[in-house]
Amino acid sequence: MKRFTISRLHRTFLWLVDSQTSGDFCIKKQNGTRSCFLLPLLLTLFSTEAIASFADEYLCSADSAAGMSYVHSKEAWITTDFNVSGKQYLISKFRTATLAVREVGNNSHQISCFKGGINPKNGFLLCNNPGVGEFRFNAINGRFLMAGLGGYYNVLNDVNKVTDKNSRSPYIIIGKCSPL
Repeated sequence: MKRFTISRLHRTFLWLVDSQTSGDFCIKKQNGTRSCFLLPLLLTLFSTEAIASFADEYLCSADSAAGMSYVHSKEAWITTDFNVSGKQYLISKFRTATLAVREVGNNSHQISCFKGGINPKNGFLLCNNPGVGEFRFNAINGRFLMAGLGGYYNVLNDVNKVTDKNSRSPYIIIGKCSPL
């Protein structure tokens, strides 16, 4: 019988591996009580293979959106609610990207996702296209956040012919995704 003291878990526990009981893994407290588990079951519970796997595609529906828009009559930027009723986005493999996000029915604008896809530890997927926007998704709770940060800051009429009147409106969208 081999004994190992694991101070990380708790100093009062001793971990015992009993090689004579067909792979049982036992924990013995100082008060004398003992709990045993089958070693293969314990290894399955703590292995990296036990981390959740995620779907290859998701359909996302926008719930609400807000941002800033330029109001000509006031000659000012004001907060605005945007109508996103019926807006849907697809997370899937697209062209050369590992994963990408695109609006359903519009293949021309795509937000490429970072290599590696969905993080197996926390379920996060991060996607970015400087000309289109940023998309963040949590595969565990199904929530997404999308931001279009073009507009407002890029007003340089003498350089790029962008004025407040023709600049895009920055926005943020929230919603939920479901696996396909």
